[in-house]
Formats: sequence, C-alpha cells, structure tokens
Amino acid sequence: MSKVFEVHMPNVLSSQTRREMLELPATEYEILDVLDRLGDGGEDAASQCSVNCLRFGYLGRYVNGGSLYELNELAYRLDGMGDLYQTALRGLVELESGTPSVGRLIDLAENVYNIPIAPDIVTDEQLGRFLVENELCLADEEISDNVLKYLDYARIAGEHRLRENGIIISGVYIERGGEIPSVQRQFAPPERPKHTVLLDAESVDRHILLDLPANADDIDRALEFLGADWRDDITLKCVDCAAPALTRLIDAAQDISEANRLAVSLNSMDHEQLVKFKAVADAVKPANIEQAVWLAGHMDDYILDRKLHDPVEVAEDVLKVSVGIAERELLLPYLDKKGFGEAVLKQQNGALSPYGYVQRTDGEPLHIIGMTEPQSIDHKADGMELSM
Repeated sequence: MSKVFEVHMPNVLSSQTRREMLELPATEYEILDVLDRLGDGGEDAASQCSVNCLRFGYLGRYVNGGSLYELNELAYRLDGMGDLYQTALRGLVELESGTPSVGRLIDLAENVYNIPIAPDIVTDEQLGRFLVENELCLADEEISDNVLKYLDYARIAGEHRLRENGIIISGVYIERGGEIPSVQRQFAPPERPKHTVLLDAESVDRHILLDLPANADDIDRALEFLGADWRDDITLKCVDCAAPALTRLIDAAQDISEANRLAVSLNSMDHEQLVKFKAVADAVKPANIEQAVWLAGHMDDYILDRKLHDPVEVAEDVLKVSVGIAERELLLPYLDKKGFGEAVLKQQNGALSPYGYVQRTDGEPLHIIGMTEPQSIDHKADGMELSM
C-alpha cells in the first residue's frame, strides 16, 4: 500500500500548538489510533484536515479541509488505480464545471472505470482518425479510401469532443458522456474491527490473511494451507493491529503462535485499557513480543494522565497543586515553564507519550521489571519533539 495523503489535525487536548499526523490510506486501527491521540476532541479535529499530497499533487487545491474519513476513502481508491486510470481521473476532474469536493472526487474515482478511454492520443488529428477507423464517427456513411484522405479529422474530433464531453490529457482521450451521479455517503469513525491483529502469512508460493486471535485449529489449518511445517518456512507481515506501533514486533515474530499470544493480550482490553497500554508501550518501548505481552499483564503498575502532553503542561499542572493562585500569577512571568516541566519529568521518572503522561505507580524508572534495565529518558529531547 503506497501512501497518497499526509493529513494533519490539531490536538485539542493540548494547551500548546500540537498537530497529529497520519498518512493515508490508513487501516481501521490506524484511524482509531489517531483519534485516541487527539483525545476527546478527536471528532472535531478529524472533520477538517490540513492535507499534503504525497501523490496526485494536482488534487491539493481540492482536498484541504476534507474530513479524515472521506479522505481515507478517496486515498484507498487512488492507491489501487493504474496509470491509465489516474490520467483519466485527472481528465474527469478538469471536466467538472465547478470545484469538486472530496465527496465528488470519490464519485469520479468510482466511475473512472466506466467511461470510454483511448490511450496514445495526443492531437485532434489522431483522435479523428481513431474515431473514424473504429467506426465511432461517420459509421453510417459509405466513405471510399480516396475520400478518407481528404477528411478533416481534427474538425471531426473537435465536434465529437464537444458532443460527448471529451478531453485529451497527457496522451489519453476520455469521454465523460452524461453527468456522473453524486452519491450521498455518510462518513464516520470506523468501529473496532473483529480482528485484533490482521496477519499476512506467506510461504514460498502461497499466502493467507489470518484474523488473530485464532484458536489452535485455525492456526494449524493456515499452516497446512501454506504447506509449512516449520516456522522458518513462512514470512509474517502485520497488516493491521490494535496497537499500530507494535506492527514491527509482529513482523519479527518467530511464528504465528507468538503473534497470536500478543493478539490474545490486546483482545482482552477494553478501549481505555488499550489506550493506556499504547501509551505505556510508547514510553517503555518493548523490544519483542515477549516483553509486550508481559507489559500488557502489568498495566496496574502504571499511571496515564491524558491531560498532559508536553513539559509546559506538566509544569502548569504541578503549579496548580503546589502554589496558590496569587503566587502562581506572580511567578509565571519569570518561570521557564518548559525547563521546569522537564525537571519535573526527570524527578518523577515520567515520560510523555502521544496519548498523555506516563509514570510508574511506585515512582521507579520506566522499564519492564526483570526483563530490561531501567530506561534513560532524555526529557529535553521529548519536550522538543512534542512541542510543535
């Protein structure tokens, strides 16, 4: 899957200027994950995106301000489109009488496969000859070979284009014909998928998509289909995951059963537990599935504050508790809040994640006890990265 758009959405939970970014097309869990990062205001932030076109640059003037969900639908349709149809779509866009919305672009992308397309046409002269030779024009008239030499093919083509709403673009001729209907669609956040992990398992000459968690019989049937007896016989690729940041760990899994253990752990979590796990995993950074599964079973050892996203907010939160209102107003003009917040993070052994502020309940450094050494966190680097 090749990305088409890069969208930016404001994080309304943060008092600072922060924006979340997502490349489209995105999977269902990737969409849900960016909404988790945006927090309670995610729906509003996702309704109007700032867009950078990674491909199809000419669409930039039309897609800015579109919603995350309709942009993702459009990106999926564009991503699977061959070169010929990409050119045809551009022709359809140019034939629009007004400025097309994102919804209208989806209509055009959906109908591009239903219109007449002729490649290798650059001029009206070529188009006219193509029309006559294929009996698309003057088919009811008896024309001798001698007369054909004197036909004004360019004029024939010009009249035909006007009649059929046609256009020559980048060496391709297309005809829109009649009006392409607009379809009313309702775009909304995706529901949590039935799968927790969608796994692509591939052997030498076969591959299968497997919904995880799966029972032992389903895994055995998948291995039988793949003709794989040993774990070294198959390659695993995570297509979608409830915790998208763990995709790399699943790709590196030794076998399907190992990936399945992680899926079982994630599947047992409700939404709030999953958000907390993603935040802690971002802070602790498990190195493999074994560590991720261990972490999933020890969520009670960690605290997540979803209101805090950068050092300045951490500083303000501490000051609200420790200093009176009058003293705080007096102190703030002289305080380096960013530097103070970084010092608090260091003192509390905390870390900032895209989902909020993470600490251990016992105040110890963030790490996976008994499996890794305590993590050393550069709070200045974190602060610089998170304050945009």
